[in-house]
Amino acid sequence: DVVFPSASAYEKNGTVTNVTGEVQRLKRAVNTMGAKPDLEIMGFMAREMGAAQALGPWTPDVVFEDIRKTVRGYDVSLPVVAAGGAAQTMPLNGRIPVKSRPDLVRSDHNGLFASGTLGRYSKVLNSVVESRLNR
Repeated sequence: DVVFPSASAYEKNGTVTNVTGEVQRLKRAVNTMGAKPDLEIMGFMAREMGAAQALGPWTPDVVFEDIRKTVRGYDVSLPVVAAGGAAQTMPLNGRIPVKSRPDLVRSDHNGLFASGTLGRYSKVLNSVVESRLNR
């Protein structure tokens, strides 16, 4: 097994597509020692394998633009993504109809939810003073 010290979403720049197909911009919030963005790790591996020249520049913007050009459904609104919003991609075969089942969303009432929408169910997050001031 090989383990690489990969940075979390809060430690790198780029974009991410969530499970609902929304593309969002990532902006590094903190600099950490040791952890590297996945893209940088892949670039180091490509260099060691002698393939770095063939892959071209490894920057988040270049990779995202390449994805937009080559992956169907990723012709998303750049101003929305650049402004920090979520731009909806279009799946290859269109949206799959799903029956709404809010009864299936259950909370442990004590977790940290990264999506931002389930956080309202967290006792810990709602106990923070800033959370109560925003209501």
